[in-house]
Amino acid sequence: MAMMVTLQRGGGDEDDRGGEGGGVVAMVAVGSPES
Repeated sequence: MAMMVTLQRGGGDEDDRGGEGGGVVAMVAVGSPES
């Protein structure tokens, strides 16, 4: 969870490159450990 939050928070630069991609990755990361 902490890793995902860090990526989303510190993904400002990447947001411009692949904002949508970051969101998808966060969703997958949450579903993996939760599952």
